Amino acid sequence: MSQVTRTERVKASLFLLIGLVVTGAVVLILRQEFFKPPRTYFLRFTDSVSGLEEGAPVRYKGVKYGKVGKIRVDESDLETITVELLLDENAPITNTTIAEIASSTIVSSAHIELSGNLRMSERLKEGRDIPTSTSTIQDLLATGETLAEKLPEFVVDAQQLVVDAQQLIKNLAQWADK
Repeated sequence: MSQVTRTERVKASLFLLIGLVVTGAVVLILRQEFFKPPRTYFLRFTDSVSGLEEGAPVRYKGVKYGKVGKIRVDESDLETITVELLLDENAPITNTTIAEIASSTIVSSAHIELSGNLRMSERLKEGRDIPTSTSTIQDLLATGETLAEKLPEFVVDAQQLVVDAQQLIKNLAQWADK
């Protein structure tokens, strides 16, 4: 049996200690670099946010910078929906940034699209509201809902127009026979 000398134990302990210190330093550096907490911003919508789900991507001009956090009805104003955004630290959010609910195609799920960032604008402080606008798809859906609401009235008017046209034709036929 070989005996381990005191010098060998000290060297092994020192090697282990240095290895732990280096591993700890690497973990701390990686944690700071890759596990930065997200920056939180808020959106407030008075229209429907249908199709938007928690975890949906948030993009700035098509580049992903985060995700949608919680979506909830604002307790102080039940007509308002509050959407929490969890964004990367380097997301270009300024006081001119505008958010809208968007979709790549009519059948794809919704996401948040950010735009309107001017070069000379100040960075928006974390925790603030980002102004919102309606998207083209939302405008089309709203128009479709309005058209659907007006459809019964249109059908009644069209039926009356047909009845009036039939009466006019009948009167013209009677006048022509005289």
